[in-house]
Amino acid sequence: MMLTDDDWWGVEAVLDPAEEAVGNDGPEFEALVRDVLDYLFREGLVEAGHYSKLYEVEGHSPEVLERIVADLEDHGWEPRGEGYWVVGTEKGKALGREYLRQQQLSSGQD
Repeated sequence: MMLTDDDWWGVEAVLDPAEEAVGNDGPEFEALVRDVLDYLFREGLVEAGHYSKLYEVEGHSPEVLERIVADLEDHGWEPRGEGYWVVGTEKGKALGREYLRQQQLSSGQD
């Protein structure tokens, strides 16, 4: 998941890298997903909504995080196009653009 000017992503955009890091079975995976989402929410980098209410942002409160985790549990931690989506906030998009700019500078691209 790259926080730039792209649209929203399914919450699996967080699940996939977590699976690559620790596998997708058990409490370590679930804790990593929760920690990443918690960080993104706390820092105000993303907001979330539910696919059933497309384009209606629910926000990034602890209550929304708990609804996402409960939904992930209901889907066996494999929502794949169901449940929640996330979208970068202006702060998150600015951070993503700066990251990309730094990547371009370090690779010698203009």
